[in-house]
Amino acid sequence: MRVAVGTFTDGFMGGAPGGGVHLFELDPAEPSVREVQVVGGLNSPSYLARHPRLPLLYAAERAWSAQDKSEGALARLAIGPDGTLSLLDRRRAGGAFSAHIAVSPDGGLCALANPLGPNMAVFPLSAEGLPGDPACFGFAGQGARPRQSAPWPHSCWFDAAGRRMFVCDLGLDRISIYDVAADGRGVAPAAFAQAQVSSGAGARHMALRGDGRFAYVANELDGTISVFAIDDERGTLTIVQTIPCAAQASQPCEIVCDGAGRFLYVTLRGPEAVAVFAIDAQDGTLTPRQMASCLGDTPRHIALSPDGRLALVSNQLSGQVMGFAVDATGALAPTGLVIPVPSPACVVFL
Repeated sequence: MRVAVGTFTDGFMGGAPGGGVHLFELDPAEPSVREVQVVGGLNSPSYLARHPRLPLLYAAERAWSAQDKSEGALARLAIGPDGTLSLLDRRRAGGAFSAHIAVSPDGGLCALANPLGPNMAVFPLSAEGLPGDPACFGFAGQGARPRQSAPWPHSCWFDAAGRRMFVCDLGLDRISIYDVAADGRGVAPAAFAQAQVSSGAGARHMALRGDGRFAYVANELDGTISVFAIDDERGTLTIVQTIPCAAQASQPCEIVCDGAGRFLYVTLRGPEAVAVFAIDAQDGTLTPRQMASCLGDTPRHIALSPDGRLALVSNQLSGQVMGFAVDATGALAPTGLVIPVPSPACVVFL
């Protein structure tokens, strides 16, 4: 199997000189790793997203160039017939310090969260996946903590049906809700346009259960997870549970549901671990199941393989992606697979 790894490059959050998007060939059974290529010339392409239908990979870059940090960038890469990557084009992100990217399920939209906009930019995608001119949605206000002196739109997410988009704002303790247009070519604020997490919680990233009934928000500042029930018809989020990620202080980073909607995984800085939770099938609430060491420093991201049997955890400051087997109970166990890569921030299975 092949995976692409987005990284922080020189000058960004401890990033290494050079770097870019790294492509690896993996054999988890051996285990073995071979680096195939590095696509350079990018400025901290720290988050990646696949197009659902086309052989394309998109990257959110933190800056347009080393000299111009006034805006981030949206990079488009082709996945060739031989599985290698090539940079097709780049365009300005519509806001600064682009931190997250998402593509709608039908491939009609690409959204970027720009914390220093502070805004969200939504790009219509052509039939060939080429981004058009973005619509930008700004944010205003502040939260309770000193770190929340301004909005910080940290991530954006489409639901599986492609009807709505959610934006997690760490500065405002808020999830903003948008309706996707009927033609799939734009978004607009929903009738019920906001949901709140606890004051000072710091909403960072979100995971949506595959059946569309529940959403899980990782709160970076108070180390909790907020569980929301989704009313699909009204488009509302109703909070049903808030639970600590760990017994000790932690900064949750990435959060993901397995394909069956039975387990939730959260990477935790501080404990340097991945917290595993069981998901109640009926009410969506969480029960802690495991605290697995990430075997490194600063676990920034976790990705599950399409068959759900392999988890890859990106340990940013120790410079490796670690492989874990996922068993029938959702538990993680190290496989011995180690992918050495400078300052990894995100993994996508290709």
